[in-house]
Amino acid sequence: MNCSQESLQAFLDNELEEGMAEKLKKHLSGCRACRQELSRLKLLWLELAQPDEIDLPPELPYLRQQVISAARHSFAKQGKEKIGFWDSQKLALSPMKFALAYLPGAGLVKEAVKTTSVELPELMLNSLTRAGRLLKQRVSGKKGQSRK
Repeated sequence: MNCSQESLQAFLDNELEEGMAEKLKKHLSGCRACRQELSRLKLLWLELAQPDEIDLPPELPYLRQQVISAARHSFAKQGKEKIGFWDSQKLALSPMKFALAYLPGAGLVKEAVKTTSVELPELMLNSLTRAGRLLKQRVSGKKGQSRK
């Protein structure tokens, strides 16, 4: 068996067929490099599963206010009288968008939101429909029992 990071990743994700998983286990017993890589991947997944809390710098509110003030000043120079609240918030938070784009898995969030927004309403509708059927069955069952 060849050393392959893809195989190790598939093994960790339980995506290998049983025979292939057994071959990989046998390979791991004799290949130190693959054992080390598997350990490294396991540690990486453990770290990703437990997000660290990040302390926000105490000067963050002041920096945010400076951005809003600078934006208002810029709007005034352009001849616009006023900047709206939401426009100022967009300007103040726009640097955060760029920082978040570099986090591992950030691209998956967009896909999760898309999937959830499409599939969740259907799931809720199906659940409510099923709950309604069960309720009708219970009610009709109680009526049948009370007649006996």
